[in-house]
Amino acid sequence: MPRLGNFATTLAGLSLLGLGCVGNVMETPGSGQPGPAGKPSGGNGQAGTPMGGGTVTPPTTQNPPTKPAEATPQGPGVPGPAVFRRMTKAEYNNTVRDLVGDTSAPANAFPSDSLAGQSGFTRGNNVSGVDGERIYEATQKLAADVVEKRLGTILPCGQAPAAEADQDKCASDFVLKFGSRAFRRPLMAEEQTAFLALYKDQRTTVKNDFASSIRVLVSAMLLSPNFLYRWETLPATIVKEKGFLKFNGYEIASRLSYGLWATMPDDELFDAAAGNKLGKVE
Repeated sequence: MPRLGNFATTLAGLSLLGLGCVGNVMETPGSGQPGPAGKPSGGNGQAGTPMGGGTVTPPTTQNPPTKPAEATPQGPGVPGPAVFRRMTKAEYNNTVRDLVGDTSAPANAFPSDSLAGQSGFTRGNNVSGVDGERIYEATQKLAADVVEKRLGTILPCGQAPAAEADQDKCASDFVLKFGSRAFRRPLMAEEQTAFLALYKDQRTTVKNDFASSIRVLVSAMLLSPNFLYRWETLPATIVKEKGFLKFNGYEIASRLSYGLWATMPDDELFDAAAGNKLGKVE
């Protein structure tokens, strides 16, 4: 019932490293104190320490700025800091269930949701080394299982085609359809290009067959911060109505779905978002 109605390993590592950015740009992870915006954190929760140990030496600047950074403006009509929310364990389990049909609850093996409220982290949460390992392990198993057991359920063309040209067309359609569902929004052009390049590299360089190449795509998408985190990306031009910021249809769909059911939007919500039906009363 509807509610509202290798290259792969390198990419996986880069994706997980991207999760180390703090969510609330005015907060230093692990301290609860204000800190520099966008400062990266690493495996031990300390800023400047990469996963796997070691330290990162900040680049030097020949002409450092002499003027101190201005304080973030506050007051009526000024947006507050954006909170970068990673899916909770319950949300992750529900989302992979609805996305790829997996009911094994893989997030049960993740570390506890120490910063989570009822739904969504209450403030930005960095990814520790243990987090990264568990997420990576779960992703590899999910991708392998879905390709081995349920490939026809996630391919827009049904079962894998025999002809290579048809396989390539199916992979292109898969990137658009599955990627949009995994990221809960339409893919950007550069994302489409990157995933198609990954598929092509798997076929031509790595010499993987069609199914194995789709498995790598699934793994890359599920390791992306765009899947693991609940983004809210405002339009290029912020729209205000009666003093409030107006989210686009896909952002509203995700807020509704995760707020009410702790999972990704279903087809009816996606259709409503695509048809711009969530921003008005009918």
